[in-house]
Amino acid sequence: MGPVIALEKVNRIYRMGTTGVHAVRDLSLDVMPAEFVAIMGASGSGKSTLMNIIGCLDRPTSGSYRLDGVAVAGLEPDALAEIRNSKLGFVFQGFNLLARTTALENVELPLLYAHPPVAPAEGRRRAMEALTQVGLADRADHVPSEMSGGQQQRAAIARALVRRPAVLL
Repeated sequence: MGPVIALEKVNRIYRMGTTGVHAVRDLSLDVMPAEFVAIMGASGSGKSTLMNIIGCLDRPTSGSYRLDGVAVAGLEPDALAEIRNSKLGFVFQGFNLLARTTALENVELPLLYAHPPVAPAEGRRRAMEALTQVGLADRADHVPSEMSGGQQQRAAIARALVRRPAVLL
């Protein structure tokens, strides 16, 4: 089995007038399935830029990126959106849970955009399964303001897991 993330000589240069700022320079990286990787570095070292590239939110200036075997650099916006929706799970720093929506409904949300569609009963079952995985099944009917910060974080993780992504960011 090959890498789920394969970056080869990736560069990301931002233009500021006539000056080029290298946010990522000649980065090569393979991440295998089930491997845990932490991206660390000083402020301004390119961590967020790299995460945006891996998450298909930004494109490298040069180099190649394959996500689960798919070369993503040349894909059109709709194809990138489909890749993000099917292959990537995002846990945002601020969690981004909908305030008036229960934990269960927040976790079900990515399944509403699934292709092919997920039947409502199957979506509810998978959302409960994801909440159970993170130890939050007993809080399924609570809105974010009724959960601790750690519980909100776990709900956000469950939401990222519910699509069974190839990569969790």
